[in-house]
Amino acid sequence: MNKRERIRIRRREAAQSLCRHKFGSDYSAKDYNRAYDLLNRCIRYAIANDRFWETETEDNCNYPSRVHKEELLWQRFQRLNKELEAFDAILTGNMYPQVADLREKRKTTGTSIVCYLYSEYAEA
Repeated sequence: MNKRERIRIRRREAAQSLCRHKFGSDYSAKDYNRAYDLLNRCIRYAIANDRFWETETEDNCNYPSRVHKEELLWQRFQRLNKELEAFDAILTGNMYPQVADLREKRKTTGTSIVCYLYSEYAEA
């Protein structure tokens, strides 16, 4: 199995984990497809967020275009979290964002990971 196939399998498993988190084992194909699409958008956000912070230097940190891009990333993060609420999940704001349990986030300070976004670590 090559790397692309492993990534696809792990993304499918992550979407299944997200669906099982909300619906148990009784979820529809529509729910699965929605979760798969949402997780792909979360992955693209995580990659864009990493690239943004990796390119920051002392010289460019206060450029208006950079400040604007940071605001756009923040709005994107909020939109994704709003959509993830339908699955009782939340996107963490860590350097490597993960999808965590929203119900536990409300109860305690600790969270349990529902699924991982980065394919290298995705085993949940």
